[in-house]
Amino acid sequence: MISFFLPRRRPMDNVEWTVASPQEDEFALCVMTLCSPCMSWIFPRRREKFRKYLTFRDVAPNEIEEWKVALGTFLRKLQFRDKRPLILKSPPHTARIPLLLEMFPRAKFVHIHRDPVTVFQSSVRTLETMLDWQALQRADPKYFDEWILQQYREMYDAFFEARPKVPAGQFCEVAFEHLEQNPIEQIGRIYETLGLPSFASFEPVLQRYVKSLAGYKKNTFPELSPERKARLKSSWARCSEEWGYSSTK
Repeated sequence: MISFFLPRRRPMDNVEWTVASPQEDEFALCVMTLCSPCMSWIFPRRREKFRKYLTFRDVAPNEIEEWKVALGTFLRKLQFRDKRPLILKSPPHTARIPLLLEMFPRAKFVHIHRDPVTVFQSSVRTLETMLDWQALQRADPKYFDEWILQQYREMYDAFFEARPKVPAGQFCEVAFEHLEQNPIEQIGRIYETLGLPSFASFEPVLQRYVKSLAGYKKNTFPELSPERKARLKSSWARCSEEWGYSSTK
């Protein structure tokens, strides 16, 4: 019944969207615990209350334990259906590496970085769309820029602090631009870096999938004003310098 009401494409971009499409586990954790920054899309005027659940810094131990139990329960349910190793794709996990390693010491991480300007433009579109679809409170658009800048900055402060703690052989970093230009080569590099088996048998399946995306058209965004670019450059300077994105300079 839900599929009848879903549009064929995601509302914030042109990605195909069905009830069978992979989704972020963050949405399940949000429903199970309410301990998620996604709650800010529903109650934007209370976003400060939910901000801490991005990194779980300054969160009460009982809430952290509740979140960990919920994640474990959710993953066990998934493994009941499919015994293969799970791949999770939720941006908030970028800020939770210590928690995830505490629960899963052998977890492997793939970090995909992208030009901060494009990330900001996409984040604005996503925030506007999600608030339009889900918010139960009116949000003032004049605060959107600071909301996005602050969230991204806090996420990457936590990421840079935690990255050196990931054991050798359990972390691989990829530029989105390289992944977009040559997905087969880059995914093969991920397999090799993380010591994942059977890429040769998976490669033909991947090639067929990549070919199926030949007609996909990405979002286009208006040029940022000099003032917004200056704020972006100042707030996200470390990311631009770390990965050499000159477009924010």
